[in-house]
Amino acid sequence: LFKSGEADLTEEFKSVLQDFMPRYIELLISRFDMKIDEVRIEGHTSSEWSVSVSDSEAFIRNMQLSQARTRTVLEYSINMPETRYFTPWMVKRVGAHGLSSARLITNNGVEDKKRSRRVEFTIKTKTKETMFRILDRIS
Repeated sequence: LFKSGEADLTEEFKSVLQDFMPRYIELLISRFDMKIDEVRIEGHTSSEWSVSVSDSEAFIRNMQLSQARTRTVLEYSINMPETRYFTPWMVKRVGAHGLSSARLITNNGVEDKKRSRRVEFTIKTKTKETMFRILDRIS
């Protein structure tokens, strides 16, 4: 996805995004538009940093890196010719969230550093609003 310690997209990841994002966004709009509050691009890192620093300093540096990476993914995704038609929707609904090493992937309690370094696309739905409407109807 990215070179170590960098926020620039690799050519391979650009290719993945070019294939994935237009289909993903079109599907979300066509099938679930009114149910989606936000599409989140979440950046995750491992807990390590390349130089010897404290755990808290590594977390902060990884936070900066994960935030830069998610902004890069968002910027690239919005500016692709294949997604320009969806830009108004994306500007209102897609957010970039760097989470550093807050959500590590572990295997038997041991951090899997390779799998912890990832970008995830998650959807925040309007479930709360829907539940309140249902409760109002049955009250």
